Amino acid sequence: MLSMLLCIAMLVGSTFAWFTDSVTSGNNKIVAGNLDVEMEYSVLGADGTRSWKPVTEKTPLFEESALWEPGYTQVVYLKISNVGSLSLNYKLLIDIASEKAGKGYDYEKKKEFNFHLSDYLMFGAVETPEENFYATRAEAREAVEATAGKLKSYSAAGSIKASEAKDDIDYIALVVYMPETVGNEANYYKNFAPEIDLGIKLVATQMVDESDSFGNDYDTDASPKESTAFADLTQENFTVASEADLLKLQELVFNGNTFEGKTITLSEDITLSQANWTPIGSAVAPFKGTFDGNGKTISNLKITKATNGIAGLFGQIEGAAIKDLTVAGDITLDNESEIGDISEVPVGGICATAKDATISGCTNEVEIDVTGLTEHSIANSMMFIGGILGVSISNSAAEPVIISNCTNSANLSGPNDMAKGILSYVGGITTTIKYAHVTITDCVNNGTLAGTFSHPDGLHADFRA
Repeated sequence: MLSMLLCIAMLVGSTFAWFTDSVTSGNNKIVAGNLDVEMEYSVLGADGTRSWKPVTEKTPLFEESALWEPGYTQVVYLKISNVGSLSLNYKLLIDIASEKAGKGYDYEKKKEFNFHLSDYLMFGAVETPEENFYATRAEAREAVEATAGKLKSYSAAGSIKASEAKDDIDYIALVVYMPETVGNEANYYKNFAPEIDLGIKLVATQMVDESDSFGNDYDTDASPKESTAFADLTQENFTVASEADLLKLQELVFNGNTFEGKTITLSEDITLSQANWTPIGSAVAPFKGTFDGNGKTISNLKITKATNGIAGLFGQIEGAAIKDLTVAGDITLDNESEIGDISEVPVGGICATAKDATISGCTNEVEIDVTGLTEHSIANSMMFIGGILGVSISNSAAEPVIISNCTNSANLSGPNDMAKGILSYVGGITTTIKYAHVTITDCVNNGTLAGTFSHPDGLHADFRA
């Protein structure tokens, strides 16, 4: 299965006020400016003609029934338009939303092995004129040959002025293929087929372009500044001071920079403007560095849709440390959250999942409400909801998760519908501890907990410890 999901986030600066309606006086009309970007995809009709349709969160851009083998190639054409009245900059990011490993068999060694489809598929994208739909597989692959790479490594940026919106439309061809050099190492056996879901994130920010009576500099603070915090990635220490810096960190980790052995220090309180925050780190690309909150607060964290089946400021951390950080905001997941076929959904104010990691001196003020998630395609699905950490994924005592001197000050709620098989483990600090190799010391829960399972001490949800 190879499908694609879409998340569109509009970043509008909060440093000044927009007009909120229109007023007519004499022959003058004052109209509010708005930022709006649209993404469409090309559909080939039965008669051979093409048309454009809007991409939604449920749009399967690639063929879900595709049988990937050496030489197999698919192309999707996207159209990006400025449909608002303000000039904009945009960035298109491609990631692996979720992935299920396949299993192969080495007949010489007589043993099974696991593999991921993402290790063998190549991805490329190129801007192209609307009419340039590739006639052959060779043309499509040749067009992206110079930029093709592993699936999680692509991003593109562009800009469209409002004054040129009708003529300045960007067309992008996405090409995914399996090279002919791939052999039996990607050949699954029995029914252990690998699966992968791709995700697209389109982010738009206002361009400094429009003018008033004094020039075009009145809105220079309308969108996040470009981050310079990670200009030199050879450094071992970085300072994060703005939302733009956090977004850059998010992007770098997403593209495979783990920051292992490096420290990132928060130097200022930050108020986020994202309508739906994408966690820093995932199962495919975890964060492995040290994040020092330095006693500062990240506020207005908003998550309404789980990314990669997880929700939190951080997604997955491994061999990492998070310390002295306060996070405030709201996480609300419901039936529109597109959890899909993920049977275990971890949610944490500070972090969703952790392995061989330490979290210390942190405070969660993120209100978490997952009670609206009442429908699921998987029977006996479970939500792991923790104020500090959703759930540990450590497989042994050699990979412990240590949580110390942390406080949960928020209310946490999860679904509890035994009839539908949708359950939740809810803990002020984390959820399961005994068999997840978690140690909790000097921690406090001050929030209310509601769900299927929670321990009387309020710190965790595992009755076996």
